[in-house]
Amino acid sequence: MKIIDNINSLLGEDLKSSIKPNARLKIAASCFSIYAYESLKTELEKVNSLEFIFTTPTFVPDEVTDKLKKHRREFFIPKASRENALYGSEFEIQLRNKLTQRAIARECAQWVRNKATFKSNKSKAQMQQFVCVQNADEGVAYRPTMRYDLLGVTPEKGQWRWEEDRAKQAVNNYQDYLNIHSKNLTLDEWYIDTLTATNEKLNFVRKNEEGVIQYYVPPSGGKLLSDNWMDITLSGNETIFDTEKSLDLLNRIIGWICANDQESTVLDFFAGSGTTADSVFRLNATDGGKRKFILVQIDELCSEKSEAKKAGYTTISQITKKRISDAGRKVLEDRCHENWNKDVGFRVLKIDTSNMSEVYYTPDGVKQEDLLAAVDNIKPDRTPEDLLFQVLLDWGVDLSLPITKQTIQGKTVFFVDGNALVACFDNGITEELVKELAAGNPLRVVFRDNGFFSDSVKINAEQIFKQMSPGTDVKAI
Repeated sequence: MKIIDNINSLLGEDLKSSIKPNARLKIAASCFSIYAYESLKTELEKVNSLEFIFTTPTFVPDEVTDKLKKHRREFFIPKASRENALYGSEFEIQLRNKLTQRAIARECAQWVRNKATFKSNKSKAQMQQFVCVQNADEGVAYRPTMRYDLLGVTPEKGQWRWEEDRAKQAVNNYQDYLNIHSKNLTLDEWYIDTLTATNEKLNFVRKNEEGVIQYYVPPSGGKLLSDNWMDITLSGNETIFDTEKSLDLLNRIIGWICANDQESTVLDFFAGSGTTADSVFRLNATDGGKRKFILVQIDELCSEKSEAKKAGYTTISQITKKRISDAGRKVLEDRCHENWNKDVGFRVLKIDTSNMSEVYYTPDGVKQEDLLAAVDNIKPDRTPEDLLFQVLLDWGVDLSLPITKQTIQGKTVFFVDGNALVACFDNGITEELVKELAAGNPLRVVFRDNGFFSDSVKINAEQIFKQMSPGTDVKAI
């Protein structure tokens, strides 16, 4: 994450390096500035399109009564004070001294007609400002900083929930309530009265007696609650991932949902930095639970300009794995519930093509001259672990069961959940090894189809299990 303060670092200069030919530009702001256009004219001429959203009501019947006025609103010159959120005010003033407004407006209007579309936020709900540049190979997003002084508190890490103007207006709203309405109305009552009269949803922020910043949670469905405040104010910042979830927030959510089920499984299809796994570890450590998690993350590349890329991460999933590993180590260092099994292990599985050669599934497509190359039905780059997990999936065995690996008669043998499944994918399997495995009476056993020392050993293996462990399901792949 890069901080642009429009003093030491200018948004315009950063945009110049971010906008590439045929980029798609999206902006949400209170005003459209022809001065910003002038500064970025060279770069903007290269873009494919601009989608601009006015964050406050702009093209509404109460304010614009005819098409002519509406059309002109698209090109008006804004006051400098309204541009501070996205453009530095000093920058605006300097341009006013140097440029001819009419000439700029003419060029800007032609560019707008060719490449821009405008929409307006018609609701009275506040909308956060942003700039998004979508290039062919990557995207860059800008938004107002969410790390600032609020009631004497500035986050050392993470960010506040709202942009600064909205948060400080919420502080003022709460002070108005205390000074004017608190003697006659509860905060919930004043909130609903204001909503009913003006259709405006007021925000409130306060600092409680412990010095914690809290956000007001309004009543829902018109039902009065008892002045609810949310004290989880910061986004996550345990890693260098740009959009990390709040660990405190997930701790509370997962704690609510899974409080009565200590063996539940939490599923997160957008793993990101792995905050969900961290939260599950902490909850188990607190109450001794055995909850599990399943995280899904596509193998997405880190942005070239991201802090993660600078730190040596290539993909987001690498950040996920590192976070889960660090979280497990940290939770073991803290005080844990006496009955917790301290299980912080996890497995990383990646979707890939089948381990089996194409001849295994499409024999009709193999030519006679290719037969010698198809003697081994398993792809040469696959490991024994790859084969093991394919077998687990084929047999419907739980992928989270404990797996141990032993060396028996010089061969590597996998044991899943004790004797639930035994697997050996080495070559040169002998009758002696088959007999030793059969003596353990496993529920299932699997070998590599061409892994036996000879054809006779392969034929005898099934008979050995029928005699020594008749309940064992024997399979070769």
